[in-house]
Amino acid sequence: MAFRISFKNIDHSDNIEQFALKKLEKIEKLMETERPPFKVDMVITGYPTRAHNRVELLVDFANVHLLAHHEGKDIYEEISIVAKIMVEEIVKAKDKINHQNMNEDKYKSA
Repeated sequence: MAFRISFKNIDHSDNIEQFALKKLEKIEKLMETERPPFKVDMVITGYPTRAHNRVELLVDFANVHLLAHHEGKDIYEEISIVAKIMVEEIVKAKDKINHQNMNEDKYKSA
């Protein structure tokens, strides 16, 4: 699965990108059971006028659109936090979809 990692207002860093890909491995595992198309985009924004970073993670699958973001000084910590939040959100969304599918009346009368 391909992840798209974008950098805004900061230079591209292979170390940051590799760290982000490592943190996104759990999301990759969760998405293995989903039918394509799905997408995972991470946007890392740096604010040069102040020591502050913002990390956004967007995941789209099965008509579910999830967004997690976090801001702070340490970019590696922000990536970890956003990845953890998104894993929790994906699990909740998948549970909700499974619960809805189990409660559907499969034998509706016409």
